[in-house]
Amino acid sequence: MTKSSLHFKKLSSSQHRIIGFWLLMMFAYFAYLGLTDESLSILVLSGITNLFLLPLYWTIFKQEEMNNRVSNPVEHFRIENNLVIIGDSKLPLEKVKRVAIDVQDNIAYCSLPFNHIKPGIFPNFSFASEQADELKRHIGLKLPSVTIIE
Repeated sequence: MTKSSLHFKKLSSSQHRIIGFWLLMMFAYFAYLGLTDESLSILVLSGITNLFLLPLYWTIFKQEEMNNRVSNPVEHFRIENNLVIIGDSKLPLEKVKRVAIDVQDNIAYCSLPFNHIKPGIFPNFSFASEQADELKRHIGLKLPSVTIIE
């Protein structure tokens, strides 16, 4: 396999959908050009494409948020062997200084915004808002030196 085909396989299914939709829009534009001999300005073409892509981006964002939801936040946020473990992410205990917990519209969000795994990517998850106080107590007991940001 070539390098470009390997890179394409690393894309997520949502990225595949966006690229596929964009290619479909380009095909429709070229079909329009072939049938009418009229072209659209780049501004009109960009506007039409964005009108169709924005709802797709919104549904992908909501789907990713649902995929990041956990049923038991206390089990998801663990401390073992001097490591803070959030899902698959492992961080050294001494590097975790602040944990953000926020509640909005019956959904609670927990993240470590000051502990990036990769540039722009940090451990986070969402859960039922009724469990927010329980998670705060759990973090307070296990990590008394950590500041909880609300």
